[in-house]
Amino acid sequence: MSLSMKSPHPVRLIYAARAIRGFGDGFAVIVLPAYLVEIGLDPFGIGVVATAALLGSATITLAFGLLAVRRGIPRLLLCGAALKVVPGLGLPYTEHFVVLVAVAFIGTINPNSGDSGILVPLEHAILANSATDDARTQTFANYSFIGGMMAAAGSLLAALPDALISLGFVKLDALRVMFFAYAALGLLSAALYARLPAQRQDASAQDISASPLGPS
Repeated sequence: MSLSMKSPHPVRLIYAARAIRGFGDGFAVIVLPAYLVEIGLDPFGIGVVATAALLGSATITLAFGLLAVRRGIPRLLLCGAALKVVPGLGLPYTEHFVVLVAVAFIGTINPNSGDSGILVPLEHAILANSATDDARTQTFANYSFIGGMMAAAGSLLAALPDALISLGFVKLDALRVMFFAYAALGLLSAALYARLPAQRQDASAQDISASPLGPS
């Protein structure tokens, strides 16, 4: 397979997108509850928002799994990246509890330290189809390592609001800046997904689904 600049290798694109997502999730998991506390939510309310985010992630992941064969994985990756922009632009502009829950559900912002987002199984499918048999284990190891390291780096950025406050920002505005950064990272990952080549698995998956199960 050619690795020209015009058509980057899918694995490299997924690595880059994983790094961006990991970095965003690293600070979002810290900034989200801090923001919710600042706008007046109690622990129960924060738990409801986090639950909505996890439930939305599970629901949309299931929907994407059902649509993957017909719509194509690169297209769903773009949709998933677009959903990442929703909390980045939606949460800073509302303090209404119901709206917060709805935005968390649709945007599936990751409220925990692990990578449980809707894009993970789609990226795994790209990696599995793009890596050779002898490199597949190393490919997934690199993917996990990049995600973990970038999440750790992103968590350090959670200190940025304090730095902004020391420069004269209001605390709430400083926290909102982090959500705008999260939205920008979502757009950047979408730009990477847009460069993925057409995947052969769309046609092959249809062939597999049309044939009965056999020995494995």
